[in-house]
Amino acid sequence: MLMPTEFADHYDLVVPEGWEVIQWDQYEKAKFIGRRIESIDPPAAVILENWGGEWVSDFTDRPLRVNALSWEEVFETQRREFSSSEFFGFEVLPERTIGGERSVGMRVREVMEGRGSVWEQWHVLRHDGVWLFDLLSGGGRDRIGDDVYELLDSFRWTGPAPSPIPEPLPVPTPRQR
Repeated sequence: MLMPTEFADHYDLVVPEGWEVIQWDQYEKAKFIGRRIESIDPPAAVILENWGGEWVSDFTDRPLRVNALSWEEVFETQRREFSSSEFFGFEVLPERTIGGERSVGMRVREVMEGRGSVWEQWHVLRHDGVWLFDLLSGGGRDRIGDDVYELLDSFRWTGPAPSPIPEPLPVPTPRQR
């Protein structure tokens, strides 16, 4: 059994040509935001985020660690979020592998400023928390682009997060007599 870690494991992915990285954090809370460079607003994008222990209460009322959540608790919580009136066409997606781990996903459609778009969200439960992978088609598109899936398929975990660097000890001061 994998033990929970205080911080998210490190990861790597391949950013496709023609994309820009908005945020890429590896320490404490893993987060990546990348988007296609294009004139479409909003552009196609991928957002990944690790939800560690502080997020467990968002998924369940049971007192437990984030690595003890069930697929059903995570999925049901996100499904409720997608059931608001701004989304339509909710569908459960077939399981897929992300970074060598089982993932479950869902897809919704939304209309913003009169333009439709598609949003997929994939969930991976691991010892270091719930990983969410959001794939966005970009405004006016009715499907997620191949380059978005290529970025998702390139994702892999590269190792455990290092122990945090301890705070430096205070410099000793001479004793006063």
